[in-house]
Amino acid sequence: VDNLHDERLLHSFLQQYFSRAMLSGGRLAQGVAIPTSNRHADYLRAIESIPPIDSPTLFGLPANAGMAVQKRAATAVRASLRELDRDEAESTSSFDREVWTHALSPVLSLWQKLLSGCERVRAARHQLDTCAQPVDSFVSLELLKAQAILKKIDASMSAIGRVARGVELLSAKTKADGASLIGGRIPPAWAKEWEGSEEPAEWMRQVTSRAIAIEAWHGAAQGGGLLSRPLRLHELLHPGFFLTALRQQTARSTKTPMDALELCCGLASADLRGASLAVVVSGLALQGATCSTSAGLAPLDADAPTRSSMPDLHLAWVLAGSPPPYDTKRSALVPLYADGERTTLLCDVRLPCSGSDAQWLQAGVACFLAE
Repeated sequence: VDNLHDERLLHSFLQQYFSRAMLSGGRLAQGVAIPTSNRHADYLRAIESIPPIDSPTLFGLPANAGMAVQKRAATAVRASLRELDRDEAESTSSFDREVWTHALSPVLSLWQKLLSGCERVRAARHQLDTCAQPVDSFVSLELLKAQAILKKIDASMSAIGRVARGVELLSAKTKADGASLIGGRIPPAWAKEWEGSEEPAEWMRQVTSRAIAIEAWHGAAQGGGLLSRPLRLHELLHPGFFLTALRQQTARSTKTPMDALELCCGLASADLRGASLAVVVSGLALQGATCSTSAGLAPLDADAPTRSSMPDLHLAWVLAGSPPPYDTKRSALVPLYADGERTTLLCDVRLPCSGSDAQWLQAGVACFLAE
């Protein structure tokens, strides 16, 4: 238990199993009822009726949880296989130009192809406006960061290319970057700039696609129409900072302290009718349930995909203590993560549902920024 979400989950299980209702004939699992007698044989029969293989529903997980477990196991196996080559590639102390040329040519070609689509981003010229709205300033900083990352990667890849062609001497930095790429790792100097995929090719695709998208965000912000259109937060390098900037802008426009605001969510614009500044977030994915604008969260079938698309979310920072759009007894608090591994929590959103909040908490329901 190392975060608030785990603590809530632990409390929900404690309240479910260590209660008077459970000791008064409650069900330990599907088809397994706790005896109300004091006869030893009754308890033995109850223990023997427990299935030998744990089913997902035993722990409140959705019926298709086994599929997610299999996918995670397959990913772990692939990662282990890649490690067999990585350690050997990075441990060698010798430099072989022929090996470098053969191993790094695909990566160098990919980078040149990706970089050719970022000419507008690299050529963009702008100055930070100290009087700009917080969201506009954030987008400008994101563009500057994207340009800096592109410049850093291009300098590194250009040096590797020159060494591979034999027109430049090998430096310690270039050797370290090249060895990392040959081993299938992100060079540490790159990883310090931005945390993305662990695969170099995918990392470069993520960086360049975000740089192109951020340039479009910047153009929309300059035109004054950024917040009036649906926003895809996965296009940003730092989506969490966007929510902070939106909070700052709301506080400024309403003349309210930032710490007096809390994030509110709705599945329809009418749910946030009283908000002074609301945005629409699209392109989200959901795991552990399905969601519709009319009914909210609903259970999954056993053959359902591990993730489904979310309807657009309407987000706004409102005065703390304001009446929520949904009754807390008929809604669930769902975490929104920046990544599918659930390592970077952006915020919690309250969604309408049937059943109890604990039911959806135990099902592991979570939203993600979909790529």
